[in-house]
Amino acid sequence: MKKTFTLCLILLFVFIFCAGSIGYVDIEKVFNEYKGIEDINKQIDKEMKEWKNQMTKMEKEINRLEQEFEEEAPMLSEEAKIRKRDEINKKRKQLNDFIEEIWGENGKSTTINQQLLKPIVAKINEVIKTIAIDDKYDAIFDISGGNLLYVNTEKDLTQMVIEELNKEFFIPIQTLKQYIVYDFIAEDKEARNEQYHIKLATVLYRNLNITNVFESVNIRDVNDLLQSRGITNIEDLSIANAMDYAAELGAEYCIMGTVAVSGSRIIVNITVLDVIKRRLLKDINKEASGDLAFENMSSEILVEVKKLLNE
Repeated sequence: MKKTFTLCLILLFVFIFCAGSIGYVDIEKVFNEYKGIEDINKQIDKEMKEWKNQMTKMEKEINRLEQEFEEEAPMLSEEAKIRKRDEINKKRKQLNDFIEEIWGENGKSTTINQQLLKPIVAKINEVIKTIAIDDKYDAIFDISGGNLLYVNTEKDLTQMVIEELNKEFFIPIQTLKQYIVYDFIAEDKEARNEQYHIKLATVLYRNLNITNVFESVNIRDVNDLLQSRGITNIEDLSIANAMDYAAELGAEYCIMGTVAVSGSRIIVNITVLDVIKRRLLKDINKEASGDLAFENMSSEILVEVKKLLNE
C-alpha cells in the first residue's frame, strides 16, 4: 500500500512538472528474465556452497573434539582438561567469527551480491538511459520498487529558481562558452558491448559544465543537425565537418573520440578542437586495464580537457 501511494505521488509530480512522455520498467522482472544473470547466480551459489561446506567442516571438528573430551575426561588431569576446553572454545570462536564474516551485517554474502551485480545494474541503467533518450522519454520509473530510474535533466528547474532568486543581488553573469561532445566511436565489438564509448562521452558531456563559464550544446540539437546533414553513423563525421556543425550550433569547442579493447587494455583516443580558431587543441591518448582503471582514466581525461578549455 505504501509503495503504491509513493509511486502515485511521484507520477503525479512528473505529470505536473514535466508534462512529457513517461514510461516504466519492472526491474524485478528484468533481473529475473535477463539471461546474463544466470552466470552471476551460479557464481553466487558456488560461493555460498563453499562457505556452507566450510562452516559444516568447522562444526564437525568442534563436535569431534567435544566427544573426545567427554570420553577422555575421567582420565585427564585438571591441567589437560583446561587445555582441551581452551582448544574447543578457540574452535567455537573461530566458527562464530567465520559466521559473522560471511553472514553478518555487511558480510561477504552481502558484498559478493553487490559486487557481482554492479556491472549488471550499470548495464541495465545504460540501456534504460539509451532508450529514454532515443525515444524521447522525460521520465522512466521502476514499477516494482517505485524508484525514479531516469529523468530528463532538461526539465530540471533548479537553475531557473536559483537565477530568479539571485536577480536581487545583480550579480553579472558572463557569456557562457559552449562545447559539443560528439558520440564516441566504439572500434570493436567488446568496446561496444561494454559501452565504454558511451560511458566516457557521458562523463565529459555532463561534467565539463563550469558555472558561469561553460555549458554544453543540447544533445538533441546536435543529433538533429547531424541527421539533417545525412550523418547517421558517427564514424562518417570528419573533423572538418565536426567543427562546421559545432560552429552552426554556436559552440566554441568540440570533442570527438574513439574507444577500443585489445586484450585487457581499453584504449582511448580523444580529440579536442577549437572551433573558433579551427585548430586542434590536443589529442589525448590513454590506456586502462579493467573497469576501475577505466573510471579513473575517465576522470583524468575530464580534468585534462577542463584545463584545456580554461587556458
